[in-house]
Amino acid sequence: MPLMHKESLADHDLAVQTFEALVAQTAGTERAGNYENALGFQYKHRDIILKFGRYTHRNEMLARSSTEEERPLLTQPGSRF
Repeated sequence: MPLMHKESLADHDLAVQTFEALVAQTAGTERAGNYENALGFQYKHRDIILKFGRYTHRNEMLARSSTEEERPLLTQPGSRF
């Protein structure tokens, strides 16, 4: 989970690999659904980093200016995780 919250694409790629491995290792067990859910969230987090190179929802608290491309995302439900 710590990797999911970093602003590093390399860390997100590692998190995807890790969650994918956990999903495969637990297939058919009660835990599989938990890891599948986490993997889904990991993909969403990585998509933000892929597109913007950072978490846009952190801009305000880190005194970063949002770009024109980021602003519409910030108004969408669920964009702040």
